[in-house]
Amino acid sequence: MAAKETSADYQVAGFVREFDGYTYRFIVVHSSALETRKENTQKRSIEKALTSMTKKTAKLEKEPFACEPDALGALQALKREVENKGFKCGGHVETRKFKSYSKRGRPEQTDEGSVEVTYHAVIEILGPDEALYQQKLKEDSTFVLITSVLDEKVLSNVEVLREYKHQNSVEEAFRFLKSPVYLGQTLLNRRERVEAMGYVFILVLMIACYLQFRVRKALEEKNEYVLDPGNKKNTRPSIKRIFEILEDVLVMITPQG
Repeated sequence: MAAKETSADYQVAGFVREFDGYTYRFIVVHSSALETRKENTQKRSIEKALTSMTKKTAKLEKEPFACEPDALGALQALKREVENKGFKCGGHVETRKFKSYSKRGRPEQTDEGSVEVTYHAVIEILGPDEALYQQKLKEDSTFVLITSVLDEKVLSNVEVLREYKHQNSVEEAFRFLKSPVYLGQTLLNRRERVEAMGYVFILVLMIACYLQFRVRKALEEKNEYVLDPGNKKNTRPSIKRIFEILEDVLVMITPQG
């Protein structure tokens, strides 16, 4: 089943499974917008990993080994590391010969020297494993939602996704209540007082959200904006920003009659 939003296309599929002794409905969601973001992140990750692995292979190639088995062991170890990073590679052990003389400096004419052999692990990175990275991209751009409402007729998969997408607005609103600027230290030692304070919180939040709604709507109707620090135009100020602006408003109360 596919669900289309304004900024992304979603593919959703629901499954009823038992988890920890309870039965839930799991909704697997793939987001095209999330895949685009993850694709850009993955490209940077591939470039960074390729640079790191290229330096390691170049360093290993310069390292001499006294025997072929040692060079082969180092070659296999680094090949596994390169492949685990998501790259295809090939490699072989290369022998290099050089002359060694009995003394340092310019050799004497009579000093013929001796030929020594060293073994070097040579690895060639062929490129990223496209199949592996595509699979990882699909996994990174997929997330799972869970609900105890098992009947899709009561709450469909698309409706669960829509509720999840709207969750952020609720969390943003409650962030306002968690700020110590608006509520200092308070001691409530009775259960009913804690409950009463909770209702006060909800009333404050409702008033603040309504204020935010009215301000944003008025700005939209009048095609106006507020200036944030740095002279940035903001047509959708937050509750916190609205309160900051109102702090500069002087309120004077005069007796009447």
